[in-house]
Amino acid sequence: MEPSNPFQFSQGFYLGGPGPDSIPHLTRALGVRQIASRQNHPQTAGKNERAHQRFRKWLRARPLPSSPSHLQALVEDYRHGYNHRQNRVLGGLTPAQRYILGPVAGPAAEAATTRILGRQVSINGLTTIDGHRFFVGKRYALKPTVVVQVGAEFTFYVGNILAAEFTLNPNRSYQLKRPKLSPMS
Repeated sequence: MEPSNPFQFSQGFYLGGPGPDSIPHLTRALGVRQIASRQNHPQTAGKNERAHQRFRKWLRARPLPSSPSHLQALVEDYRHGYNHRQNRVLGGLTPAQRYILGPVAGPAAEAATTRILGRQVSINGLTTIDGHRFFVGKRYALKPTVVVQVGAEFTFYVGNILAAEFTLNPNRSYQLKRPKLSPMS
């Protein structure tokens, strides 16, 4: 999931605020990982924004729907037309035909590197690994941590306490902490 305004999703505003029924809790329970992008930033969200723009333009050229079921029928018409039109970029295939063929062949996936590191949390609650800064939390200041890295996933333990989890973004120096799931999730 790549929202262009991740603050709304991270605070759970759409379903009544933070808690077990908020967007972040429900999406994590389904295994969806949120990727934050900047609003109106074509380098990150441009493809998605262009798709929405194309759909809105198509929808405006039709008569105003008279009911939710009429709107749903228009959405289905658009989806069918979009997925069954020939596409030059796909070598003349339709998106539906390309989807049936499965993933495009690419290089073999490398096995994830696993490392176990010892670090001390700074007085400000930070730990640095390979030039990337991780905010573990001020409550763990000056305490030793064990860091388990599997590929781009970093898990920080202070004693037997899970202190923080991160997914490394190699384009950022300061890494954003993944929110913890509540025991109710």
